Amino acid sequence: CSAGEHQESLKLNKRAVYINNGINVEKLVQTLGKIKIGNHPFTVFTLGRICYQKNPVMFNQIAEAMPDVRFLWIGDGELREELKSKNIEITGWADRKTALTKAMSADVFLLTSLWEGLPVSLLEAMYMKKPCVVSDVIGNHDVIENGRNGFICGDVRKFIEAIRSIQREMSGQSFEDEFGSTSIYLKAIVRGKTEKLIERAFEDIMKKYNTKVMAMVYNEIYTGIGRGGAILLVWSSFQCRHPAPKSKLVCAHCI
Repeated sequence: CSAGEHQESLKLNKRAVYINNGINVEKLVQTLGKIKIGNHPFTVFTLGRICYQKNPVMFNQIAEAMPDVRFLWIGDGELREELKSKNIEITGWADRKTALTKAMSADVFLLTSLWEGLPVSLLEAMYMKKPCVVSDVIGNHDVIENGRNGFICGDVRKFIEAIRSIQREMSGQSFEDEFGSTSIYLKAIVRGKTEKLIERAFEDIMKKYNTKVMAMVYNEIYTGIGRGGAILLVWSSFQCRHPAPKSKLVCAHCI
């Protein structure tokens, strides 16, 4: 769940509480430690099912507008035919290690989703220290703060600006602003902020979005319930309306 989803849940129950999604850092470290990264062209990637919610149409539009850049979709799905641009590679379904190897060998994480809960793929990209460029929807903008730990974009043009700015810094190219002097993305790069964005995103994972923090919050909530505290626990975007007998806890996993 994310803070944005929690605001929606409060419309159903004012006493709802929520817990941020988190990743298992220890397991991720074990897998990443076995991955060797070789030389590769500048690559923009995403990871997940190719479905309507992930907005492959916009992903394709961005790729078409940047024919010199390699785009990678790690995964597969029913809308793979929407990814028509010649510079897009689709891996198909892959096992965990293969997917993470592909991700580690890329440079920028792109998420064009129409909606999200709190995407694990984004959290893992932040931990892997990939610059994150995401759509302005619940879940994404609950994690990413524009200009602080990544970029939030509302249209294709803004996505292109953000990706180009990161590409220029990584390649050592000049930062001539072809999009206009008011571009927040290029200004951030000119000031050398990309590395800081990456580090802030990584720090956010270590402080807020990991399973150890999740466990601590769960413990605090259930301790509160035992003392007559919290009533509704929210860990998904749905709310169960069936109170458990002899308990103040309401299941939040189904509806």
